[in-house]
Amino acid sequence: MNRRMALFSTMMLGGLIGRVARGQDRRSGFRPAQDTVDEPSLDPDLLGIGTDPLDPEIGSRGGSDPAEDLPFVAPPQIKQQGLKWGIFNIAPYTALPHSRDTTKPETALVEWVFRHTGSDIWHRDDLAVLSATSKQLRVFHRDDVIAKVNEVYKRFVDAWFDVLTLRVRIVAAVDPKWRLDVFSRLDPVRLGTKGRGGPQGQQAWLVDPSTTEQLMATMSLSQSFRLIEERKEPIVNGQTLTLRTGLKDPITYRGGIDRSNTVQIGFEPTIDAIEEGVELRASPLLRDDGTSVDLAVDLRATVVKRKHLTRVIVPRQIGPAEMDLDVPEVAHSRLNQTIPEWPLDKTLLISAGILPGIFMNKGGPLNLGFGGPTQTELLVVLDLQSNLESARRRRERR
Repeated sequence: MNRRMALFSTMMLGGLIGRVARGQDRRSGFRPAQDTVDEPSLDPDLLGIGTDPLDPEIGSRGGSDPAEDLPFVAPPQIKQQGLKWGIFNIAPYTALPHSRDTTKPETALVEWVFRHTGSDIWHRDDLAVLSATSKQLRVFHRDDVIAKVNEVYKRFVDAWFDVLTLRVRIVAAVDPKWRLDVFSRLDPVRLGTKGRGGPQGQQAWLVDPSTTEQLMATMSLSQSFRLIEERKEPIVNGQTLTLRTGLKDPITYRGGIDRSNTVQIGFEPTIDAIEEGVELRASPLLRDDGTSVDLAVDLRATVVKRKHLTRVIVPRQIGPAEMDLDVPEVAHSRLNQTIPEWPLDKTLLISAGILPGIFMNKGGPLNLGFGGPTQTELLVVLDLQSNLESARRRRERR
């Protein structure tokens, strides 16, 4: 199939099946495209975490496109020997009490399908379709791919728990010596393809909760640790929680020169800024037995180690010809991958590596970084909690 045909097929699909996302199908919820999907009634008042997700009266989200209530009709232009359509009803999942920031919860199914199948399988010679609306997940592919999508689909609609609680603690340790008496009780998690470490030397461990609390208690009594952030947030199974924390004000530096328009004195230094801090995106998806999750984590950390002073010669009508500028020295760490089979009864401890002086006073003249902490390690402590009573009621209702 050439690119022109692929483009034509995509355009026809977009006009016939409404909102398109990057989603795919599954085997257990598979039904022929001619079948009518049974959709629950809409509930326009369903907003925010706080509504009981197990309430049998809960229906779909309000404000959906009326066209989505119509049975799906396969576009006649989308056909290829050996491929078929798979249509899945995801309305019960999108009707859950998602946070107000989650405008399209169906996108999570698409993202997790890509994680489970890989993205290259959707961009080969065979025609492939993966789309999601608030009520349906639609897939056009081979039987084996549809079966893989079905595995993901069941983990969303047949999960033991609809809502989990994620507890996040971000800690800055002055140095990595905290490992001394607890390291033998840390169960390492493989992050790299060749070894256990991440792309910039990040590390992760599974820890017994009692060991975690002992470690946190030691940290609270020591001047060598600083608790930067602690949050406990509800999250719908499969969705993504985003947490950002950083310095109150960005770190500014003189990064370039600009001609002043207000005063005719020639060139003046421009003031630029760098946000020092941490951004965490975490998406847990329960496994079939309900005792563990796969966690898609994207952890980014940025620290300004110091500002290097330099001088440049610029034309100025008033003042010296030389001007001081700053060249910031920045350290950055990013861990972006899926951690499989994280047991709910274990703490996940992640080290983002050494980020010298993150969240701390760099010290020295003009706070340029001379004499500041040089071995600061950033730690992220994650715990997941679930509601067993909610799981029991959910199973009884089926």
